[in-house]
Amino acid sequence: FELFLFLLMTTFIIITCALLVIVAIILFVILMFRIFRKGSNIVKEKESIELASHIFGIFAIVIGAIWAIWIFGLKDLPAMQKSLKIDSDSEVELVAPDRVHVFYTTVLKNICKTNIDVNKVEVSYWVIPNSLIFRERYFDFAKYSEGHPATFAPIQNQSLVGHYPPDVEYEDGFDFYLDKDTSSTILMLTKVNFSGNNWFGRKSSEPFDDYTYSTEILREPKKK
Repeated sequence: FELFLFLLMTTFIIITCALLVIVAIILFVILMFRIFRKGSNIVKEKESIELASHIFGIFAIVIGAIWAIWIFGLKDLPAMQKSLKIDSDSEVELVAPDRVHVFYTTVLKNICKTNIDVNKVEVSYWVIPNSLIFRERYFDFAKYSEGHPATFAPIQNQSLVGHYPPDVEYEDGFDFYLDKDTSSTILMLTKVNFSGNNWFGRKSSEPFDDYTYSTEILREPKKK
């Protein structure tokens, strides 16, 4: 529905502007013809010019209103699925000779002009052998997560679920304790399901899914 509304308003604005230009040209030609024709009444022509000026003023107000609606709302509708910024980061620390603490952070921020409702947030992790990762020139962690069961079942996070007005940001952290293993990498991934609101305050017809992830080798972190 949002894409249809966007295309409809874009077409309407283009057609309206084209019609206004055509009307302006016609009125200008008529006025010039009446002013310079032989035996024209100067007083009446002056009234005609004033009337035309009022008409152009009304047209300008209409165009301004349409442009304002476009700039401050409707032009953002096709990008609604990109309106939630999702970031993540992770750190590893050694807590015992053979144990590491992995701290994983997820940040969600509404970066559009309308409200967003985050419906579901899931956090999972996979422990992947480095031998599998390093033998590839490019290892697609997101694709790997889709084709392999998680090492740790998804955590249903509730602190990040809720209503996000424009420019609002929420952050939450997750603590994982694992065996120190320099031959493995941990992939931590957050899946987010959210609904955008269109310019009229109504929820989008279909919710969107997005994700973010971070990776760390399960070893003692390098000293800074």
